[in-house]
Amino acid sequence: MRAFAGERWWVLALLAVTGLALVAMSVMLARRRDLGAGLVPARPGRPDAGPSLAGPTALAWRLQRGGLLGWAIAFTVAGVLFGTLAHSLGDIVGDNPQLTALLAQIGGGTDELTDAFLTAELSLLGLLAGGYACQATLRLRGEETELRAGPVLATAVGRRRWSVSHLGIALGGSVVILAAGGLAAGLAHGLRIGEPAGQAARMLGAALAQAPATWTLAGIAMLLFGLLPRLTALAWAVLLAFALLAQLGELLQLDERITSLSPFAHVPQGLTQPVDAGPLLGLIAVTAAFLLAGLAAFQRRDLQES
Repeated sequence: MRAFAGERWWVLALLAVTGLALVAMSVMLARRRDLGAGLVPARPGRPDAGPSLAGPTALAWRLQRGGLLGWAIAFTVAGVLFGTLAHSLGDIVGDNPQLTALLAQIGGGTDELTDAFLTAELSLLGLLAGGYACQATLRLRGEETELRAGPVLATAVGRRRWSVSHLGIALGGSVVILAAGGLAAGLAHGLRIGEPAGQAARMLGAALAQAPATWTLAGIAMLLFGLLPRLTALAWAVLLAFALLAQLGELLQLDERITSLSPFAHVPQGLTQPVDAGPLLGLIAVTAAFLLAGLAAFQRRDLQES
């Protein structure tokens, strides 16, 4: 639309027409399908489960693999976009002699500005990965409310084993999507500056440094699931609060004691600062405490208990 520089309002018509066309298509497809079914009829399944479903971990993977794949693809696309924009940012600075002179005065340069931009974008990916961690953990609550957890727990599968299977997907999946985003950003940026391997390694390490903070969200979600199952939606409110503190805390000049409540405030900025393992170990310890407390609480309560 070229906002603030020769606006092209007719572009809005393209968005409106596209939206109306999609709504019309959705209505047409909804009229053609059966209630409670899809356009493609369901096929009968196999009479017996295959080896891939031999156990609660395999079942959790089967239930969550589609979501994990979608998140990984989205993070890969975002990483490529961020890596490409980072190189363009350096070109913009290079074409602006005033900004170049300002960076030189403060002891920085194009590389420092690029690293700062990539660090900010990785922080954003960390927040989004926290959303995945919440979603994957709260799949436990979804299975419970949809009355699918009861038949599983009525077998020899215990509650702790069932819960840990989904938690493993949540924690491991967070690492996978962060790695996908970091590698994609590093390769995209590295290919444009002629250093794909080095930049991929740097970005991968900086992206994985976000993992302990995202795990904290999984711990909070598990604690709510064990103690207050009907209030598990509060996990999303906590994620939103953490995002606001991380993105707006400095801008609003909030007290450091308040901003430090967000786990993302303790993530080392791997591209612009040396990595300190202390805060990461602290976040892992907090996550472990939340997970253990949530598992213990779930062991004691009834299914469908409020």
